[in-house]
Order: sequence, then C-alpha cells, then structure tokens
Amino acid sequence: MAFVPASELLSRTSFHIMEILEAARHVLIEKENFGCLSACLGNIHLILQEIQADGIEDPDTFRSAMECLENEVKNAKDLMETYKIKSRFYLLINSCFLLKTVKQMMGQIGQAFSLIPLSRIELSVEVRHKAMLLVKQMQYVEFKTSHAVEEVANKIKTGLLDYRESTNFSNERFLVDIAEVLGVDLNPLSLKKELEKLKKEKEVAELEKNEAEALQLQRILALLSWAEIAYSRREREKQFMDKRGKNILAVILSSCVIAPYTTAFFVSTLGKLSISRIK
Repeated sequence: MAFVPASELLSRTSFHIMEILEAARHVLIEKENFGCLSACLGNIHLILQEIQADGIEDPDTFRSAMECLENEVKNAKDLMETYKIKSRFYLLINSCFLLKTVKQMMGQIGQAFSLIPLSRIELSVEVRHKAMLLVKQMQYVEFKTSHAVEEVANKIKTGLLDYRESTNFSNERFLVDIAEVLGVDLNPLSLKKELEKLKKEKEVAELEKNEAEALQLQRILALLSWAEIAYSRREREKQFMDKRGKNILAVILSSCVIAPYTTAFFVSTLGKLSISRIK
C-alpha cells in the first residue's frame, strides 16, 4: 500500500464527511435522526479543519489515527450512498435496521476519532473539550423511530397478516396512510414509480441470494400492489362520477326552456332544477 501523508488523509476524510452530509440531506425518512448524524459529523469536520490550520506535531501517530478514521468515514459514506437511492417503501420497511446500522456507524466513527492524539496538537481548551464531548455523544447516542413511521410499519405488519388470510385484501386507505408518511404523491404515476423501485430491489436481493429479504419484499410488493389497484380503481370511479355529474348538469341546463321574466338556477344539494318568477 502506497504511503499517504497525514495531511492528505485529513483532507480526504473531511471530503468524505461532506459527501455524507450531502447524502443525509436526501434520505427520505427519519430526517430527525439523520439530522443528529449530520450534526456530529459536521462538528468532526470543523475540528479537523482546526487541526489542519494549527499544524501536526506528531505526524506518525496522527497518521495512524487518521487512517482508521478515514476508513470508518468512507464505510459510512458508501452506506449512505446506498440508502440515498433506495425507494421510500424500502426505507420504511427497513427503518429499524437502518437506524441500528446508523447507530453502530456513529459509534465506530466516534471511536476512531478518539484515537487522534489531541493532546499533542496545538488546539484551544474549548476545542479539546468539544472533541471529548463529541466522542461521548457519538458512542452513546440513541436513535428512535418516529411515531408516524412506527405506526405505518405496524400497519404493514397487520396488512401482511390480513393479506395472507384473504386474497381479496384491497384496503386502499392503507396505501394512502403510507404515502402520506413517505411524502409520495397520491397519483397513479408516482405510486407506480415507487412500486417499480421496490420491485427492482427485490430482484437485487434475489441476485445477491438474500432469500429472506427477497421473500419479505415479494410479500410487501404484493400487498402494496393490491392496495394500489384498489386505490386507482376508486380514483377512476370518483373521476367518472364527477364527470358524469357534470355531463348530466350540462344536459339539464341545455334542455331547459326558460320562460320570460323567470330565472333558473340549479340547487346542487337537492340535485334538481328550481324555477322562480321574478316579481
């Protein structure tokens, strides 16, 4: 392995952190938890900038610590890039595992950051104290699934049970609740797009021989597809009835012969035409 100077390792690690912060901005659920991750990594970035500005007195020891930190940060960056392109449904289904992974990732980064010999670097007391608190925070941070995500995840579990018990499961409200939490537009095109992403993720799981995940995604995909069909059918029926009502109204109004000195108006709540003579 080629020798990499400590200063270059520091610069590369800072760059990877900025990439993680950018990827975290685009994760579609658990924004509060990822905000905590961003805050911690942002503080590490600031401290690394302070170290870079003040100079390094013990480059060998610092270099060894930076190798470890860069490796952990790079792993985190690769993980975040993976989650950034996942479908909203996939992130929701795996939200608990996702937060557990992020917690572990933060602990490992905090541990690697603690290896930096800050006592041998010219830093202010304030920065040293901040670094010490940051390490403690990253090692003991707790992530909790938001109430909205947890509630929808439970609905999916219940939906899977109902779907297995009845092949006629078609609760369109189920899909509406999920879409509202995930911020998915309730139109056929957007829903189909998200379901197609989930289908591709199932195919990837099959290619990677991840049978448990592939089976889970297949069941959830079937469940969501039934709900999507029911919702789309209901929306088409609603649009048809709205259009039909407008057509009927147009026919009624066009066929009415209004006598002189009278005015006609349509009472929508009663659904009939009322004629009143002008006095």
